[in-house]
Amino acid sequence: MSNELNKDILCMLAQRDLDAARRLAMQRKPPHEIVCYHCQQSTEKTLKGCLDLHEEAYPFIHDLQKLLSLCSAVEPNLEDIRMDCDKLWLISCATHYENPIELTDRDMNQALQCAANIQERVLLHMRELGYTPPEPYKGIEDAPEHDSVQIELQQARDGERITLAAKFLLVSNDRTAFDAVFSDITDAQLRAAHDLAAQMRAQRQTEETGQDPGEER
Repeated sequence: MSNELNKDILCMLAQRDLDAARRLAMQRKPPHEIVCYHCQQSTEKTLKGCLDLHEEAYPFIHDLQKLLSLCSAVEPNLEDIRMDCDKLWLISCATHYENPIELTDRDMNQALQCAANIQERVLLHMRELGYTPPEPYKGIEDAPEHDSVQIELQQARDGERITLAAKFLLVSNDRTAFDAVFSDITDAQLRAAHDLAAQMRAQRQTEETGQDPGEER
């Protein structure tokens, strides 16, 4: 059995797709169809990575329902993500055919949540088999990296995530949407995001009025 892409590359790209979807969803006017496309791609690659781990050849298809059925044939417990898989496939199909359906914020947020649930569950199963998925932004080559570099990269990713969360809080009070996009944010990062959002709000007010919000009128 030889698949075109192996589990390491597939899992890395799947995580990047989901990250890209989350970033795009943060835009003031997010491209719903593109976000949902990345969610579909993330799930497709995650499922194909699972099949590769089980030394099963995966077909060159995009159908998430069929790919999950192949995964469930080797690991029946993965059927517990069937509902998420069905929902995501239904949403992604809305953009594929002759009469595309215009997607909404609700569709986009649901796609993000389904993709996150599926990826978390499948990667957990793969870890239970002793497999360690690669970091999403580590190079495809397995070049060793110093711990200090890894720490700096993680700090940069954390800072960027806090900034994205702060920008979301600045433009929206929709907690359900926030939880869908930032499902894995830590309490410390959330506090930092709220503080940064307050600073951004104060700066915006200063720019609009020409007066520091802390100054007395």
